[in-house]
Amino acid sequence: MMKSAVLKKFGLGLSALFLITALGVAGCATQEQVNAAVKKAEDAAARAEAAAAKAEAAAAKSQKTFEKGMQK
Repeated sequence: MMKSAVLKKFGLGLSALFLITALGVAGCATQEQVNAAVKKAEDAAARAEAAAAKAEAAAAKSQKTFEKGMQK
């Protein structure tokens, strides 16, 4: 469940990046706006990657605990 939420946020960040880039190419956005949007998208991607890593670690820990309980 958490992994899909993280992937959605990552996808939204990339979508925003592509949208702002397209607007910049079309001349509808200033270079500062494009740079700010790129920075926000990169930050969002970094946060999404960190959250995904934490979720995977938590899932691995949960799986280990479950397996340990099954052995008893």
